[in-house]
Amino acid sequence: MESKLKKMTIKEFREQGYLQELNRQFLHPLGLAIAVNIDEAGNETIQTIYDFSDDPEGIYFGDSVVTQKTFKDNAVLIGADLFCKKRERIKARGYVVQPYGEQGTLKQAKVKLCKN
Repeated sequence: MESKLKKMTIKEFREQGYLQELNRQFLHPLGLAIAVNIDEAGNETIQTIYDFSDDPEGIYFGDSVVTQKTFKDNAVLIGADLFCKKRERIKARGYVVQPYGEQGTLKQAKVKLCKN
């Protein structure tokens, strides 16, 4: 039996807070950001991936954004969902983040680690 992969639109991904939290928790500290374009008809597409990876502080949302109720609500809802998923993944898989083949060493990472 073939399983059908569920899909989410970019609009749903953004409105449900996944884009916000992907940017805030993972991409922004690395100096990256995914931006969405909403055209006049309301269609949403990935506009670009910003790259400020040379900036040691990375990217951050402005205070006027992070104090909005929807921003805070999204962060709490995604955080709660992630908490529950983590428990289930550890039970089922023994890990949260999938390990990769042969683990690299800190010595290998030092080449990239904290350039300054």
